[in-house]
Amino acid sequence: MQKTKLIIFDYDGVLVDTFPLACSAYYAIFKEFNIKTNFSTEQFRDFFEVDWTKNLAVLGISEKKDIEKSELIFRSIVADSSRNVKIYSGIEQVLKQLKDKGYKLAVLSNNYEDIIKKHLKKNQVLHYFDKIADVNYGLKPDTKGILRLLDEFEIKPTEAVMIGDMDGDIIMAKNAKLKKAIGVSWGFHNHKKLKDADVIIDAPLEIINEVE
Repeated sequence: MQKTKLIIFDYDGVLVDTFPLACSAYYAIFKEFNIKTNFSTEQFRDFFEVDWTKNLAVLGISEKKDIEKSELIFRSIVADSSRNVKIYSGIEQVLKQLKDKGYKLAVLSNNYEDIIKKHLKKNQVLHYFDKIADVNYGLKPDTKGILRLLDEFEIKPTEAVMIGDMDGDIIMAKNAKLKKAIGVSWGFHNHKKLKDADVIIDAPLEIINEVE
């Protein structure tokens, strides 16, 4: 088996705890479009898909102008709440150890580069990453973004590991034939939805022993 050279992290629910923020953004979208719902926390976890356009479609939001309006609502809430976005305990220690071991680190997210960089910089961990790849690389679980990322690093799929908290992250990694797809249980999806991962971990520090 080839040695891991690149470790790719999802952003929301893996590096930073944005689940409450995502719920707030969708409540604002519900209000804007007069959608009546009383989602519980667990119902929100079942509702969320890595491709956020599918979330909107479930709500009946499919016209381009309405999707764009929803996107603006989401961006405004997330961008204005950087003070409330914290990295998970142990993440900084993990990133430091991985960099010290010589791995390349990247983020691949359906979020936006400016927001990701703002939050990671505020939490003093942006400098650990060699690349931030956002929604403009293509929406996960499509493999377009991850294949582009591998090409930019000149790294084979069998030399890369994906760390994600949603089933779409795992599906993408499997379809791209990555070395390993690691699911994390502290984010948006639970063990059941992450069942196709090569391994599921319950604490950030476990990442260090699972990337090979």
